[in-house]
Amino acid sequence: MGETVHDRSHTPHRLQTTLTPAQEAVAVVLRKTLLVSIDDMLAVVRELLNPEVSRSGLDRCLRRHGVGNLCDLQAQSGLVAVWCRSFDSVMCSK
Repeated sequence: MGETVHDRSHTPHRLQTTLTPAQEAVAVVLRKTLLVSIDDMLAVVRELLNPEVSRSGLDRCLRRHGVGNLCDLQAQSGLVAVWCRSFDSVMCSK
């Protein structure tokens, strides 16, 4: 009887991830250090940390930790005129 007519969030309260918090931390450091694409990161993470990680799971992890946009990371590192892949080519500059 305490039900409401409002929809509740459809997001799970606890998101299931294949990476442990420690593995996520290592993946974030690798992304900041290597400055490589998500596909290259996926190969590194599968080889070094967890062979079961999916591309989408890794992408969500990197975005959750603020390192999902490679173009922004490269600009922060001092690289100028770096081409980023997206729906169309966008030139990033510092």
